[in-house]
Amino acid sequence: MVKRSWPPVYNVVVAGGGFAVDQYNFFVIALVVAMMGCVNFPSDREDPLKGGDDRCYSDKIAGRNGKDFWGHTWLKEAALIGAILGQLSFGAIGDFVGRRRAFFCTLLLVTIGSLASGLTPTKDMIGQTGLYLWVIAWQFVAGIGVGGEYPLSATATRELNKDFTAVSLTFTMQGVGILLAPAFLLLLFSILGDTINKLNIIWRIALGFSFLPGLLLLYPRWKMHESKEFTKNRSKVSWSNFADRTVLTRLAGCAGSWFLLDVLFYGNTLMQAPVFAAVFNNENADEGINPHDDKKDLRDVAIQALITAGFNWAGYFLGVFFLPYLGLWKMQVMGFVVQSVLFFAIGILYWHLQTLPAVFTALFGLTFLFSNLGANMTTFIVPTTAFEAQVRARGHGISAAAGKLGGVVGAIVLNKIFHWNKDRSAEPIVFYVASGVAILGVLCTVFLVPVNVEDCTAEQEMSVRMVDEEIEFEEGSPEEQECDPEGDQQQEQPHDRKEEEGEKEEKQEEPQQSQNEGDGKQDSSGVGGESGEV
Repeated sequence: MVKRSWPPVYNVVVAGGGFAVDQYNFFVIALVVAMMGCVNFPSDREDPLKGGDDRCYSDKIAGRNGKDFWGHTWLKEAALIGAILGQLSFGAIGDFVGRRRAFFCTLLLVTIGSLASGLTPTKDMIGQTGLYLWVIAWQFVAGIGVGGEYPLSATATRELNKDFTAVSLTFTMQGVGILLAPAFLLLLFSILGDTINKLNIIWRIALGFSFLPGLLLLYPRWKMHESKEFTKNRSKVSWSNFADRTVLTRLAGCAGSWFLLDVLFYGNTLMQAPVFAAVFNNENADEGINPHDDKKDLRDVAIQALITAGFNWAGYFLGVFFLPYLGLWKMQVMGFVVQSVLFFAIGILYWHLQTLPAVFTALFGLTFLFSNLGANMTTFIVPTTAFEAQVRARGHGISAAAGKLGGVVGAIVLNKIFHWNKDRSAEPIVFYVASGVAILGVLCTVFLVPVNVEDCTAEQEMSVRMVDEEIEFEEGSPEEQECDPEGDQQQEQPHDRKEEEGEKEEKQEEPQQSQNEGDGKQDSSGVGGESGEV
């Protein structure tokens, strides 16, 4: 069981504040794409010059010709591709160069990318193609920084604090970003309005907003100290670290479970709109019409995102509370199991739940809650203790990149299954598939993640503390022996002990021999210059 030790709030904000900014960027981009589509490809229903009501509706409702425009596709993918690159590259930089410098650079990239996105020139200045290329390029830059925050925020927080509470609190900052995205847009809609002629301003403000908290956090990031654990083990950093079978096994467990988790998490996030559509518009379901066709605008989308964020928040803070009592391994298994049961139940009751939208929303929301009160939190923390300092940032970065790939797979596969038939007959199947993926997550955790994963790096961490206190650490602790799947702990050989004892006896006999042979002369180990003056 993990012991709780509350870290200073300042540490959590400095390390996790960037993580909140990152998640805000990820979740706001979908609404920004919708706004840019309304501005640049308004339908007759939306365009006031053609008799429209000057409101922005969803693509399907508006019948927008530009809904498949290449710029919208790449806007959604630019940050994701950049994040995968950032997770892999800054994980390596964090191990070879140092946590502090890399951690500063990731936030700097996010800050610059956000500011440049917010200052996008108008279409009249650079043309429509130039406008989209500008935003795509800077979102890619910000995405690299976003990706780098994953391994570095987790690794730096873990090494600068005593237990996992600080890392779990850093992870909850993800919830701040997820909540902030729709909440900030609703605030902008309330202040500026949500007519199409205002959206050009709103989407720029939404993308540029991340610049402010990023700027405030840059100086504290620069003043951070390098962890003693990393400094002590820096000379061990090498690509050959991955040749170790134990490291590869744990990497498979961390990356595999994170991949499967994000198939569910990001697939679930992108699925929420069609699920809400199916539930809240049952009377038009047979015709395949989206909910509230006459009034579903950006406010509706933002409100739905807030509902989901509410369930996410409950999961984040319940996860922080229960982590010391359950431990990482049990909490991850529990989260996957409960998600599997929930998805299977929704699949069985799917058509009946169409008449019970409140119950459907509660069950669907619980899948998010137990994602955060489970694998979504633990997959972020486990690599910080499964890998030793010399490989920790790379191990975490590779695992996080696998998660992002899982998100892509989940978004594509689950969405395709959900819309397989126009008669909606395939919709329940997506929940059975999700249930099966969760079971795979259980199996991956059971067979590839050490049960006592909290103790995997206990010896290395303890040795750093012992050196600080001038205490010698005794090797071969029970925790280390249990954690090592190979059981290859080196034992001290008996003949080595005998040799050491023999050398000590010889040294003890030398003074006596010297006294007998030198008629009272002091032994040579005495204070220099006095041996011949008796």
